[in-house]
Amino acid sequence: MDLSSAFNLLERYGGNPSDDLAGLRTTGRDSFEKYGLPSREDELWKYTRLRGLKDKEFKWSHARGLIKAREAREHAFDGAHTIFFVDGVLDTALSSLEEAPEGVSIKNYFSNLEKPLFGDEDRHAFFHLSKAFLYSGLSVRVAKGVKALKPIHVIYINTSKPDPFCLFPRVQVSMGEMSELELYESYVGFGKNPEYLSSVATEIKLDKGAFLRHFKSQVDTAAAYNIAINRVKQQAASRYESVRIVTGGLLSRDELYVDLQEEGAEAQVSGLLLGESGLQVDQIVEIRHMAPHCSSDQHFRSIISEAARGVFLGGIKVDRSAVGTAAHQLNKNLLLAPTGEIVTKPQLEIDTDDVTCSHGATTGQLSLDQLFYLQSRGLDRRESELLLSKGFYSTIVEQIPSGHFKNMVESVIGERVGK
Repeated sequence: MDLSSAFNLLERYGGNPSDDLAGLRTTGRDSFEKYGLPSREDELWKYTRLRGLKDKEFKWSHARGLIKAREAREHAFDGAHTIFFVDGVLDTALSSLEEAPEGVSIKNYFSNLEKPLFGDEDRHAFFHLSKAFLYSGLSVRVAKGVKALKPIHVIYINTSKPDPFCLFPRVQVSMGEMSELELYESYVGFGKNPEYLSSVATEIKLDKGAFLRHFKSQVDTAAAYNIAINRVKQQAASRYESVRIVTGGLLSRDELYVDLQEEGAEAQVSGLLLGESGLQVDQIVEIRHMAPHCSSDQHFRSIISEAARGVFLGGIKVDRSAVGTAAHQLNKNLLLAPTGEIVTKPQLEIDTDDVTCSHGATTGQLSLDQLFYLQSRGLDRRESELLLSKGFYSTIVEQIPSGHFKNMVESVIGERVGK
């Protein structure tokens, strides 16, 4: 992957960074040049096709594409504080940064520049690139005891440009003790099949008793690469719930790492992978139990169409001190064509006794008897597949509380299932 032009453009147009910001950029670039892109020898990348990405040259652009406010807001929903990134840059004109209620701060990331939650020892190539290209981002803080009445909806809009471009926004969410928030994320492609590399680094910190509900629709265009990195760190008695929908793109990959650091923390994560013809979708999940009496639940499903590939790598790690752990994991996969491919690898690593842990995975196809029955009642083949597929994925989608966001997700699924 050639990023030399991108680095040159960043140096030329990336503004006059503070000493702290310049230091982060330098550290990120040095680390990326030291470790490089992952290879098949890395267990988390063993089943991911990277050849096309490695052969690409990406430019960096600080200039946002031209988006009409009316067009942008068609993808928002009423009752939410809406934040827009356009081509990786926070658009303050479109966003409702100043409308946050008392106790909730929504600001440009660089007005609250903090030490990243990822450590410098992490060898994740795209995390280091997100530091190397730090230019725009968002900081959300919820004060102690505040229960946000309105959700926050972050929308990433990517437009068509003459050359493939890269973007590395950073989002940091910090929640005080006993606070509550709903956070939504969605991706939109404008123009004729935008070609880009997107890697949003999202860092979430939950203090004691905090509760975050996090819903994500990672929908990319067929020429895109999207490698999203998410890290969650939880203190005592905090709760994190998430539903994640991943589809589209030459490679659309979502990575979620959750650390249950103090006693009584809980995490419940679920999601749906949709693989279309010739495209790849990856879901990586790792939940680490680091303290006593924490609980976690993973439930992910995949629908893979002709010549597509889906990868689910789900990990549960239980440290020696994490007695009383309850951790469960389930992965179910549906292949709509014999040329589709699914890789599923649930893993448990347990270093203590007195735990309740389980994991399982299944892969199958639609029932021919059920398809025949529906077609005998007047439905065509595609309508029958969509109806049966909805029965398979609805258990995931129904967890989304916003009716508007749920409808957007179901519309995307209806367009893409079986393609």
